[in-house]
Amino acid sequence: MGVVITGIGLITALGADTETSWAAMKEGRSALRAVDAVDTEGLSTQVGGEAPFREDPDVDRCLGLAVTAAREAVAQAGLEGYAAERVGVVVGSSLGTIRTMERWHRQFLDGGPRAADVRLLTGYALHSVADAVAEATGLTGPRSLLSNACAAGAVAIGYGWELMRSGEVDAVLVGGVDPLAALSFHGFNSLGALDRDPCSPYTRSGGLTLGEGAGFLVLEHARAAARRKAPAIAEVAGYGLSTDAHHQTAPDPGGRGALRAMRAALDAAGVDATEVDYVNGHGTGTPANDSVEPKAIAALFSPIPPVSSTKSMVGHTLGAAGAVEAACCALAIRDSTLPPTITPAGRAATASPKAESGPTADSEAESGPTAHAEAAAARADADASADPAKHSRVGLDIVADTARRGRVDVAVSNSFAFGGNNAALVLRRSAATEGDGREDGTARSEPEPDVVITGIAGIAGAASTHEELTRALRVGTPLYRDTFEVPGYGPRRVGRVDATAITRGINPAALRRMDPTGTLAASAVAELHRRHGKPPRGVADETGLIFATGLIPGTPVEDFHRGVVLHGASGANPKHFPNTVVNAAVGHVAILHRFRGVTATVCSGGTSGIGALHYAYRLIRRGAARRITVVMADDCPDILVAGHVKIPGFLGDDIRPYQGGGTVLSAGAVAVQLDAADHAAELGCEPLGRIAGFGLASDISGVAGLRRDGRAWARSLTQALDSASLSPGDIDMVCAAAMGRPAVDDTEAAALALSGLADRPVNAVKAIVGETQGSAPGFGLVAALDAMGVGRLPGTAGVKRAPGAVPGLVPHGGLDRAVTHALVSGFAYGASHAAMAVSRWER
Repeated sequence: MGVVITGIGLITALGADTETSWAAMKEGRSALRAVDAVDTEGLSTQVGGEAPFREDPDVDRCLGLAVTAAREAVAQAGLEGYAAERVGVVVGSSLGTIRTMERWHRQFLDGGPRAADVRLLTGYALHSVADAVAEATGLTGPRSLLSNACAAGAVAIGYGWELMRSGEVDAVLVGGVDPLAALSFHGFNSLGALDRDPCSPYTRSGGLTLGEGAGFLVLEHARAAARRKAPAIAEVAGYGLSTDAHHQTAPDPGGRGALRAMRAALDAAGVDATEVDYVNGHGTGTPANDSVEPKAIAALFSPIPPVSSTKSMVGHTLGAAGAVEAACCALAIRDSTLPPTITPAGRAATASPKAESGPTADSEAESGPTAHAEAAAARADADASADPAKHSRVGLDIVADTARRGRVDVAVSNSFAFGGNNAALVLRRSAATEGDGREDGTARSEPEPDVVITGIAGIAGAASTHEELTRALRVGTPLYRDTFEVPGYGPRRVGRVDATAITRGINPAALRRMDPTGTLAASAVAELHRRHGKPPRGVADETGLIFATGLIPGTPVEDFHRGVVLHGASGANPKHFPNTVVNAAVGHVAILHRFRGVTATVCSGGTSGIGALHYAYRLIRRGAARRITVVMADDCPDILVAGHVKIPGFLGDDIRPYQGGGTVLSAGAVAVQLDAADHAAELGCEPLGRIAGFGLASDISGVAGLRRDGRAWARSLTQALDSASLSPGDIDMVCAAAMGRPAVDDTEAAALALSGLADRPVNAVKAIVGETQGSAPGFGLVAALDAMGVGRLPGTAGVKRAPGAVPGLVPHGGLDRAVTHALVSGFAYGASHAAMAVSRWER
């Protein structure tokens, strides 16, 4: 049966819970007005969608919003009868804990490292939002954070749907959240993208209005929900993803990427375009979106179903938007009511001084909207009482100003984002509600294909090529050879990458638009193509791109904040802002290589690399893609090193796994090419190995914590073995996550013992490459595949004998031994764990 929604939680500018927000939407009320949560001095607008939320000064605003909505969704669904470890948590967010990071940067810029509160470093960890939600709800299943900018909430729902479809969870809490923040207000203002007044999507199109909020859904199988007597609100029938490969901040003007995403969603759902009763559009109110999205809708649907944008009432909630709008679609299905778009005419008819407050004439003259926004506003003001549909460039059937009654059996929700990332969801009336026996439209009768690795390349620290990397792994030579002088604390060892060396052959004009993380990602893919060949145009067009990174992109965020902190609105540099979104790197890579397939960005701390490989694996197994390039990249910005110097025992001069002494932060990147086995055969690609299975688990330890008993970590290792049909004795190599800190290494040692792996050959690759955050599992995979190829286990640099807790640790120098099956281990602070089994390829 299908995957149904049994719980919804919402907090928006219209209300602090689901029914309050939804009732206001049905009434066509707008909550866009002057905001208090962000200082808007010097900006072109003071208008936004601020949630009725009492902020706790000790809790990041984003965490508070997320927990509020998540608890409501879980309370409605009940989840009685489900084991906590069988319920996942998947969150989409673009900004996450950016407000905490803003405080950190302000303190650091004002007074240096000694003045900055080290506890605020959690602002870099976007995945802490998922950790907080899991802690608040007590859920310990697979945990992930997706960050495809304004499409994040929709992509999170898609990944949760994959977890349900594969049977890796019995239920999953999915959603999206983002707060109002200085970064987004100053950033979009610097691009000239903010409307002076409340936005009017598809009509005046004078720019967007920022909002905040959270939307969460509980997903479970329809039959299980029926057994629990939990009412099914609607069914998540399918979703689709695509990449424009056109521009970092502007959509493909022809709407082709948006069209591909919608078509893929309908195909996954087994729904024809003629069956769609309602489209909740992306509808930002910007001239670009309001020109492009109608083209895509008109190209797919005939006749065009009713369309509306709820952003006209709550603002653009960025990473939360896809989840908030999916919830609106589910409620539209439940209540047979289509929510409206507020038009200039409707807004004028209901205007109040508070709702319409905006810049004064003087402030507008100083920093008003862009010329195209002014022209659009003037045109709208001239005929504000006209038919709203006539404002549309394609003639959409806009649900204008008041809700429209009508049965909704199938709804589509669109979410598009920076980097040309597109996502579409299909929701429909639940078969369980109707009482028929309809099966899930995604069911496949043919066996799912093997997923093989047909290419891999890595760069880290002093290794500018893959060959230099593998040579260092075999010999045992650490690649972290640089130092950074931390003001007031002295030099600290770091792993820097030579940007000049790794970027030879990449278009210089493209490089100038990239931040360090994007440069690393692009260089890893270039290295992949150098080693394994660049795909022909037809293959590239269909290639998917999944990106993994551990933390928020520190360098561009710091650069952007520096300008704002020192100079206010005039210091906001539009060059830096596009790269502050976590998925910026995937946009750069897609444009460079014209990859236009599925896309997602995983930002889950140290488990990100395995999480990205898992998502790609599921998409290929389902048939949603035949080839996906997974790219993992992490920068090592100075400010991050300077922050960690204040944590006692965190940093060291080298890494001695399981022996203490601290860790070394490093930059690095890995690119992995995955194919369906039959696709690899068609292309004549000889696989390097086969992905055999995954294990995904978590525990409750609070933001940035790590439960020391190792049980959740052991659960991920055991799950990976079980899914690959392997026993501990079958494993020839464990690629450990140990990084020189007892808090981590002792926990992993306990996990290895609990899962029967402590005496198997263990290698800790971080002793060579350093702590590379989200890309760390990629280097474990590099080591495993190299060992399979050369028949030799790499040693652990600097370790002369195995410690008692991990008797299988391979000492410096390595061992000659064949490797058929390897296990890659990963962890994230906050107690999220992931493992992947990889095997030698045999036809």
